[in-house]
Order: sequence, then structure tokens, then C-alpha cells
Amino acid sequence: MQKMLRIKSPENLISEIKKGGCLAGEHRAYMVAKAMLKARLGFISKRARLYKNKGLPFLFFKDTAEAKRFFKNKGKFYYLRNAFETILVRSRS
Repeated sequence: MQKMLRIKSPENLISEIKKGGCLAGEHRAYMVAKAMLKARLGFISKRARLYKNKGLPFLFFKDTAEAKRFFKNKGKFYYLRNAFETILVRSRS
């Protein structure tokens, strides 16, 4: 989780992990950083406000309706079992 909290720039995190490797569990931060290079990532969670306050470079929504309003129903939603919650992806242009 500490690596996740330090993701301010996905490029820097990827470079740091490639140079020095990662501890057990930190590979998740690497995978998230790689995805951030291609898309905007968002999490749908009842605790969205708590996560927003940590300064993470993700979108956070309290529920699916809030996410759909943000993306005006144009975003694609992908459900990942055992993820933090539901992950929302929108390609960068």
C-alpha cells in the first residue's frame, strides 16, 4: 500500500521498480502504474472520500451512478473480482 500512496507519476514509479525491484505485494502498484499510462483509473467505493483525501492520482466515486454521471455514460466499466472495489477505465486521448 505504501507504493500505491506514492504514485504521483506512473512513469517514475515504473522506473523506480525496474531499477530496484519490488517487495512482495508491490507488484500491484507496478501493474496499476502501467495501466495508468494507457487509461484513467477510478475506483467505486463507499469509502471514496477517504481515498480522495490521500492524494492518489485516481478517480474515486461513491457508487456506479456517480461514475456514470461523471463519464456521461460513455465510460467502460470492468469488474475485477478481489480488487479493491470496481475499477472504472476511460482511455486517455
